[in-house]
Amino acid sequence: MEKIETAGLPGRILLTQQGKEYLWFGGTDYLGMAHHPGFAGLIREGLQRYGAHYGSSRNGPVEPAVYAAAEKQIADFAGAEAALTVSSGMWAGQLLCRVVGEVIRKYYADDRLQVTVRLAPQTHPALWSERPRAGQGSVGDWLEQEIADIAAAPEDRVHLLCFDAVGSPWVSAPDLAPLQRIPPGRKVWVIADDSHGLGVTGAAGAGIYGALRRMEGLKPIVNASLNKAMGVPGGVIFSEERVVALIRATPWFAGSSPVAPAYLYAMEQLLVNGGYRRALERLQDVAERFRSGFPHLGRFSFLPGYPVFCSRIPGLHEHLLQQDIFVPCFPYPDPSDVPVLRLVLNAMHSDEDIDRLISGMSKWDF
Repeated sequence: MEKIETAGLPGRILLTQQGKEYLWFGGTDYLGMAHHPGFAGLIREGLQRYGAHYGSSRNGPVEPAVYAAAEKQIADFAGAEAALTVSSGMWAGQLLCRVVGEVIRKYYADDRLQVTVRLAPQTHPALWSERPRAGQGSVGDWLEQEIADIAAAPEDRVHLLCFDAVGSPWVSAPDLAPLQRIPPGRKVWVIADDSHGLGVTGAAGAGIYGALRRMEGLKPIVNASLNKAMGVPGGVIFSEERVVALIRATPWFAGSSPVAPAYLYAMEQLLVNGGYRRALERLQDVAERFRSGFPHLGRFSFLPGYPVFCSRIPGLHEHLLQQDIFVPCFPYPDPSDVPVLRLVLNAMHSDEDIDRLISGMSKWDF
């Protein structure tokens, strides 16, 4: 797909540098925060209070109170004991890759523990410590086999399972049932990347952490980008308080830059006043309008209640472009990957936008 330079950040509309206007159904701004007037106003308030950025270590002698307040709110929202924010979702995952072995050994106070890392097929590069071999099959099938392998392994080992809570660009979600069959006495940890779920999936948008936390015999850690549904250029890590404290104490965290506090202030306020909840309710209405009005959903991959619809139908991207509807279709994360058409609805779309999308798509010969 040819790259198009835009005159501004797409919300409902994509405007090119040449003045061409398209109805936009792409990106990952699921809750529409990029053009949400209330969110923008709160960022301005945050800028007045805290300035444009915080150029210091989070482990230094001074820290704006907004960090602890925002992390408390986002942890409560996700159903976690504690949260730690970092400069990006990618760094949240990569930070874990670098420190999780050390954190686990300190957690058990045993420097001799052997930690076996198991990476699911199609896991996002945020959780790669090195480029993995291409995996096949579903995450659910992979979990089934991993639990069987754990049952046969020595009891003194720690097993770390890493996977995406919601797949991207191709939409999928893991079957977590195998995690309910962890053999007694085994030390099993999970890292789930919930970048495409936090704010959209789970109870009231809480994501996957609560479901993992309720499973016996499992120590969950969840990392996520805040720069998707939540609209904050940063990332977050959820876990129990002791685990989060151990991550915070590492040089990899201490030496990294924090999220701009103005954005965390805005996020905290929207969590408190229900702004995210209202945006999610609107997104759910938008998605239901599309699902109930489009007669060819069977040709797409999607999840119940989720606002993304994927296909590899050749020519559909170009067909929609001719009707001034832009649905991205490109290879990801590797340039050699098969291009995926990824239709994304967001909370800023109007009913008329959805009707126009349905009309344009229905002209294609499915």
